[in-house]
Amino acid sequence: MSSLKRAFNQASLYTFFQGLGMAVSFITFPIITRILSVEDYGNLALVNATMSILLGVAKFGMTTSFIRFYAASKSDLEKAGLYTTALAGSLFISLLITGLYAVVLFFFGDDIGAYLTKVLLIAGALIVLGDLRDLFNSFLRAEEKVFTLSVMSLLFRIGSALSGIVACVVFLGGLFGYMIGIVLFEAVMVSGFIYFFARRGVFAANTISLSVLKTLFVFGAPLLLFEISSLLNDYSDRFLIKYFLDSASLGIYSVGYNLSLYVQAFVTSPLWMAIFPIYTKIWETDGAAKTSQFLEFLLKYYLCAAILVVSGLTVTSRELLTVLATQRYAGAAAIVPFIITSVMLYGTTHITGAGFFLQKRTRTIALLTLTCAAVNFALNLFLIPTYHIAGAAYSTFVSYCLLTLLVTSGAGKLLKIRWPWRDVAMYTLFAVIMVSIIFRFDYSNVAVNLVVKSLAGFVIYTSCVLLYDREIRVRTLSYLGHFYRNHLARR
Repeated sequence: MSSLKRAFNQASLYTFFQGLGMAVSFITFPIITRILSVEDYGNLALVNATMSILLGVAKFGMTTSFIRFYAASKSDLEKAGLYTTALAGSLFISLLITGLYAVVLFFFGDDIGAYLTKVLLIAGALIVLGDLRDLFNSFLRAEEKVFTLSVMSLLFRIGSALSGIVACVVFLGGLFGYMIGIVLFEAVMVSGFIYFFARRGVFAANTISLSVLKTLFVFGAPLLLFEISSLLNDYSDRFLIKYFLDSASLGIYSVGYNLSLYVQAFVTSPLWMAIFPIYTKIWETDGAAKTSQFLEFLLKYYLCAAILVVSGLTVTSRELLTVLATQRYAGAAAIVPFIITSVMLYGTTHITGAGFFLQKRTRTIALLTLTCAAVNFALNLFLIPTYHIAGAAYSTFVSYCLLTLLVTSGAGKLLKIRWPWRDVAMYTLFAVIMVSIIFRFDYSNVAVNLVVKSLAGFVIYTSCVLLYDREIRVRTLSYLGHFYRNHLARR
């Protein structure tokens, strides 16, 4: 099977399960926005931002390090040492970070507030649990066990959301109960992972190697800076909105941001999950030219999908927010175009930034990301007091555009990947045509408006793309024919 076809098949499977996960998010999203007050939803965003940053520190780049060196491991003994050492190193770092976090809460609890401190303390368990879960997921990614990883990810999304909702509604009200439910379910998931891998015999205490641990840490340390920089770029605005404005404003902003992330994850997450192990193997076996060719194909398809997502969500965001999160959050529609454009544009760096990872120049990408995080923070200091939550969206847009430019140009010197500019111009033209048509649709019922705009927009855009792009048309017809022969014809 060709690398492109393998990536497409794996990404398709990821996309299918990501779609199911997205459906779960769209089901639970309106429930959460209704059982929590706007202020509690804002505090939830603050808790999630804090946990994400601390978890980024706790991971210490270990997940990406494991995948990078798994491809180079030849014998079963080498792999056992890699598995066990990565687990031991991750557990040590995450426990250390959790302990320091608890000390900080003890000393600053009065300034934070008793209730929010209690919620943050409970959430602290997610540092260790989340770190281990992400590491186990990286084991499955490295092994290209796409189906198993997809099922486990879907179970986690369903279980954590339902556990949080049930604990909040049935046992303990408010944000505290919601976090209790999530922590308990995460503990169950991690226990299941430990049992799964232990039964396979991949862990052996006598294979723990300090030299392997050093190798993982040396590769991962710059990734730690990259991870933290990325998270600060993503989440610093939450803390500043809370500081300059209030929890209610943070709640509205977070709903708009989260909606954009849910949609973005449907496209970007399957791509990144599938391609990193594959292009690493192509690099190891076939060299730079084949790797560039593979990534250029993917970049074209990604941009085609990204332009549809950005234009479609821009014209349907108000209806979507009203249906999913109630009219209380409709004001978040103003920030959605800036956020969805930012995150989809940054998604290209999963492809164009490959040179940094393959050439082990992770320190460079980390410094670039840190620079843009500093720009984002500085802009937020100026724009949030003046433009409120829209100012945070403007800052995000500027920082992500800058980061995409820096990563793409820097990595291009290590592994050249050409952008399909002519195709991008045509896809953009099709999106403009689509938006100009569906913008005229205006029904009194918000749900009807949403459905009609979404379906019409998809049909108009994809029809234009298929008429214009012969390569996509041929591949689409080939895939549909293959699907018909192997599934529908048998019936």
